[in-house]
Amino acid sequence: MLKELLRRNLGKASLQYDELHTIVCECEALLNSRPLTYLSEDPSDLVPITPSLFLQDQTEFCVEDLDLNDMQNLRKRAET
Repeated sequence: MLKELLRRNLGKASLQYDELHTIVCECEALLNSRPLTYLSEDPSDLVPITPSLFLQDQTEFCVEDLDLNDMQNLRKRAET
């Protein structure tokens, strides 16, 4: 799943270590926030179980959308 997220967001971009580390951490947070149980439409239901609940005592994790990356900059690096 991580490889698929990286392929979708980066394509063939060439990143520096710090940028890649940040992207991988954001993908990790996204994967760990996915529900493992059924999601109900009823807002009064309990919070669904996620992997992050087992790793941390945190119910919400806000990460900016990966689509907000500077794609022009990443494409320029891929060309060089």
